[in-house]
Amino acid sequence: MMFGAAALGPGVVAVGDRFPSIDYGDRPGVWTSADGAAWAVSPHDKAILGGAFTVFMEAVASGPGGLVAVGSTYEGEDNDGVVFTSADGLTWQRAADPGGVFGGAGWQGLHAVTAGGPG
Repeated sequence: MMFGAAALGPGVVAVGDRFPSIDYGDRPGVWTSADGAAWAVSPHDKAILGGAFTVFMEAVASGPGGLVAVGSTYEGEDNDGVVFTSADGLTWQRAADPGGVFGGAGWQGLHAVTAGGPG
């Protein structure tokens, strides 16, 4: 299920959930397309993107530095916001949160992102 998409170069990158098997497989899902008609599933690096029911990508935006995707991460009984970056839609890095601004007591999540200004 795709939740958001962004243009990247001549193509498109979409983010959402993947449900490839009975155990709900790898989440989140990332897809790329050169033309918007034919799509490919991007590689899933569990060390960064997590496994089933642990990380959710809900929106993606593109800017001069590449892509930014946002969502949430579920660990135990806690849900915190999470941000990822990618230059190409294939390889992702999890953004650092040294001040803990994406988390805290209770449930947090990021549901939208847009490009603008210097960032």
